[in-house]
Amino acid sequence: MTGEIKLADVLLPYESGYLGILPERAERDAGAFSGAGVRDVLPGSPAEGQIARGDRIVGFGDAKIATAEELLDRVSRVKPGETASVRLLRSGQERTVELKLKSIPNEVPAELSPSPIPSRPAEVGLDGRQIGRFEAQIPGEERKFWMYVPDDYNPRHEYAVLVWIHPPGDTLEADFLKAWQVEANRRGVILVGPRAEDLARWTPDEADYVKGIMEWVREQYSVDEKRIVVHGHRDGGFAWLVGFRQRETFGGLMISGTPLKQAPADNDPATRQQILLIASGTEPVVKAIQQTAAGLQRLKFPATLIEGTDDNAYPTDQVEALARWIDLLDRI
Repeated sequence: MTGEIKLADVLLPYESGYLGILPERAERDAGAFSGAGVRDVLPGSPAEGQIARGDRIVGFGDAKIATAEELLDRVSRVKPGETASVRLLRSGQERTVELKLKSIPNEVPAELSPSPIPSRPAEVGLDGRQIGRFEAQIPGEERKFWMYVPDDYNPRHEYAVLVWIHPPGDTLEADFLKAWQVEANRRGVILVGPRAEDLARWTPDEADYVKGIMEWVREQYSVDEKRIVVHGHRDGGFAWLVGFRQRETFGGLMISGTPLKQAPADNDPATRQQILLIASGTEPVVKAIQQTAAGLQRLKFPATLIEGTDDNAYPTDQVEALARWIDLLDRI
């Protein structure tokens, strides 16, 4: 075979298109309607004014849409600035709208209502699974980690997971749980707290330990695969390591007080990641975190920057905004 090819002078990073909806979160084992239900439309998005809460998207381009996962796959193939046809059902009537997709925004909305969590039916048991705050260990590992599972946990609902990477020298378990418990209950988030073998520092090989914990959590609890987040706070970069090494698990990286010290692998549509940075600490550290956010945005990662406190304390005043961001991770 002989063919003509045109060489590129630069390889542009991958960037997903953005429609601007939050899909309905279907109950496990419940009968599903065809199409992707819309639970909310995000402000300033292509969907605003064209798609409404309660609509059901049944087609995108020339493809039929049966689930939110299919819609995400199709939207991720369209570049920002390109136009796509969206077919939707509203009050039993089908209509088509033409939307010009945008880039995924780097801001967290000032308000975002939690997705309703259905009550646990009387006939649905926990099968011995613990709720509340407790300690656990994975098979073959003596070291224990702590968890918090909302008291009204419903196995038929898929929960976000926030894996807490503590700073060297102090697990901050009590402070972290106190800061997050209300939002964990309100937005359906399971908290997971691994402990470093040497409390003074994390080592790179402990990334596999964190992976093992997350595999165990997935087996034991109902988890939303699109909203699994690793969250570090002044941890020397260990959360960055875990997040980028385990892209297939962690769709969200939430990093406080620690800049990224080396370039990440390219943004990849097969392992979609969104990143939130909290700029806190001394002036040089804050500047380095700001540069990290700008660099990630140039590489077309959805990277949000929030200004934090100017000391070493955990940014408890930002938790409500951080929880809203976790609630956004399944946006399309």
